Formats: sequence, C-alpha cells, structure tokens
Amino acid sequence: MAPTHQISLLQPPGASVLNARMPILTANSEKGGEIPPLFHSALNVRTLVFVNEQHCSAAEEVDADDAVSWHWVIFCASPSTGEVDIPAATIRLVPAQPHPDIEDQKADGPDYVGSEIWNHKEPYVKIGRVSTVKDFRGRGYGKVLVEAASEWAGKNAGSMVLEARQGLEEDKGTLRGLPKWKGLVLAHAQVSVEGWYSKLGFERDGGMGMWVEEGIEHVGMWKRVRLLS
Repeated sequence: MAPTHQISLLQPPGASVLNARMPILTANSEKGGEIPPLFHSALNVRTLVFVNEQHCSAAEEVDADDAVSWHWVIFCASPSTGEVDIPAATIRLVPAQPHPDIEDQKADGPDYVGSEIWNHKEPYVKIGRVSTVKDFRGRGYGKVLVEAASEWAGKNAGSMVLEARQGLEEDKGTLRGLPKWKGLVLAHAQVSVEGWYSKLGFERDGGMGMWVEEGIEHVGMWKRVRLLS
C-alpha cells in the first residue's frame, strides 16, 4: 500500500528565511532566493492555520527563531495524483538560547520570574508553531510531530544549546563551560489546547500565569524528555 503521509525534517535554515514574505507562495509559484522549499511548505501550513484561520498577524509569523530552529513537515497524498506532496502539518523546535534578563520581561507576557517549574538557569528548548491544516485534523499528526521533535532532541542533546551548536559549526575549539541541555522542553500553549498538551505529558506552570499573544490566551507548559545521546 502506498504511504498516505511522510515526515520531512529541515535543519536550521539560517537567515535567508527571514526574507520570506506573506502571503506565502503557492506550490505553483516561483520560490525565489535561497529559502528552502521545505520552509515554504511549513509556512504554507502556518499561514492557513494562524493567519487565515486564527487571524494572527502575517507580519509577525516569520521571526528570528525560524532561522535557528529545526522544522518538521508532514506531507499527505494528493487525492488526484497520489503523490505525497501536500503540506498538512508542521512544528518547529527552537534551541536553548541565552535567557534575556528576566527582570526585563514584558508585563503582558509570560511570567518567567514566577515560574514554579523552571529554575531560571537550566537551558530549555521550545516547541512551537504546532499546526495542522483543517482538512487533515483528527489524524493525530500533531501528536506525531511533538513526539518526533522530542525524540530527535533527545538523540541530539549536544546540539540543543545554540551557543554550543554554533561553536561546533565554527570550530571554535573547546566548549567547556557552556551549560548542557538536560531535556527540559517549554511550550507556549494556547489555552484551548492545554488539555491536548497535558495528554502528551506537559505540565502547566501556574506561576507563569496566563497571557495574550495575537489575541489568543496562552499558558506555559513544561515537559522533560529522555536523553538518548
């Protein structure tokens, strides 16, 4: 039986993706520049869900995290051709990065100072932009993507801290002294899907409070994944 879907992984694509413009190009449009086609596929899904459906700002959809993150896309089979080439769902995994001064956090954002789970020091990665096109919901693709990203992170723990990864890529020599990622994962979860994240093993951080992003209420949720490397 021919596969009905497949998962593709895009390694951190670099700054070229910051030139992506909305609305996103269609499959029949010319994909210019050095922006990876797989990023366009991820952005197609995100545009349909967050911009068109949830009315989030198109101008804010692509951000600096996209350049340094890993991106997964699930493709489904086309009913007309049978080719597995329709972007159906996506997720991104943001590496652990130096934390901004928590005393300077935004008053209307997550309360990291009050976190009851994070110790303000341990590196954490963040999953986000989890989205499935409406026609493909109910197939468990979101769960598949969260588990795929979590497992991949667990197998590649040494690459999860951005400074360490950049040091290795640029051959800067010793990386001693940099903090190690120990499996902590954060999600800024929309309140409407808090229960879904809970079923995947995430725990709500009551100390972070509730905040609004793009007109949608969010909460902080944490999970620790098993390291396999």
